[in-house]
Amino acid sequence: MRNYDLASLPALAAASMVACRPLPRAARRARKRAEHARDNCGHYRSRRLPLRLHTRGPDRRVGPAADRFHSRIVGVCQTGKTKGTSIAAIIISVVGTVVGFVVFFAVVSDAFDDAFDTSDVSVATPAAPGQATESGAADQDTSTDQGTRANPYPLGSVITDGDWQVTVNSVTLNANDAVAAENSYNEAPPPGSQYLLANVTITYIGNDPQGDTPFATISYVTADGNTVNSYDSNAVAPDALDTNSPLFEGASTTGNVEFLVPSASAAQGTLAVEPALLSDKVFVAVT
Repeated sequence: MRNYDLASLPALAAASMVACRPLPRAARRARKRAEHARDNCGHYRSRRLPLRLHTRGPDRRVGPAADRFHSRIVGVCQTGKTKGTSIAAIIISVVGTVVGFVVFFAVVSDAFDDAFDTSDVSVATPAAPGQATESGAADQDTSTDQGTRANPYPLGSVITDGDWQVTVNSVTLNANDAVAAENSYNEAPPPGSQYLLANVTITYIGNDPQGDTPFATISYVTADGNTVNSYDSNAVAPDALDTNSPLFEGASTTGNVEFLVPSASAAQGTLAVEPALLSDKVFVAVT
């Protein structure tokens, strides 16, 4: 038998009383809640612990969809119950969400295309002596229609879309001397290439009192189908086309656009003209 000092008996008695004293009511409730949560695999939807969504405030409950989804997850976690229905519900919820996003983005994409697909290009070709000028919408459905690479419009055709008209007046197939004379810093074309100049007129036929800045785009397409832009080379074109100054109703600007093109097939290429922003391309011959 263990011997105790008589002086330590009061302290031992006090410690025994503390150890044997029952837990306070709040502590018992907390322990009971923890056991309930553990037994139900994290299911906190009891009356004592309602599920709350804390992302938008401490007292906001989750919505009906999230509530149902959470219930299905709890159903899968619970033991001793059939899980087939809960698993099927989770799969349907996930698939439904994915399908909803796909449909949403498809609708938005179609609306975007409808809003910006407003190009209505028309072309008036120059008339032969004694004939009236021919005009019509540029149809690019097949390769044999006029205005395509296979059948481009002739020089001098007036291409119209909305508030803008573009006319390719003339083309200089070999403009090496003119480009070299314009600026001493213009580099000579590499072997097998040459500078081509397209003289273009852009006219504003809108009525905006503030005027508008040209957004026409002219590019050269080689016989092999490669696109050449004027900014592909650093050369400065003589009498360059000004597309930075605003134009007012009836005003026009005329100038040259230069391209560095293959010498062997320079005459077989075409000019792709877009009169305005988001316009369809209309092809014009270079000879």
